[in-house]
Amino acid sequence: MAWHTWDAAGWYAGTAEDEGAACTSIEPPTLSTTTTPGEPRARWHRYEWRTEPYSAGPVPVAVPMASALVVMLRAGITEEAITAAINAMPDAQANAEALLMLRRSHQIRRQHPLVLALGPALGLTTEQVDDLFRAAAAL
Repeated sequence: MAWHTWDAAGWYAGTAEDEGAACTSIEPPTLSTTTTPGEPRARWHRYEWRTEPYSAGPVPVAVPMASALVVMLRAGITEEAITAAINAMPDAQANAEALLMLRRSHQIRRQHPLVLALGPALGLTTEQVDDLFRAAAAL
């Protein structure tokens, strides 16, 4: 039996072979996993699927640093790449502070100057950074 799963916001996420906490045997009206805003996608509402225009939802203000690093690693951004981007910053004091943040912080804020500087340094758009924060909040 195929189990249909959903993410933390209730959006259809695919199928699984084993029953889990966020799954049902009820087939959704569409199997799309689009992330294009406005495109139709199934969303779980208590006991049924509904087709709605997809929206990514709000960007979290802050996420656990470990979750942010896991999500970045899954996206192909290694801790070494992050460290290299920090070391490439021209201000030695800012470098030292950024490395402390990376290694010692329990959480990271979306609007923190380090996040605002690292996104472009790693070749990420604002939307991509927002998506990484959403994914980190869902872990």
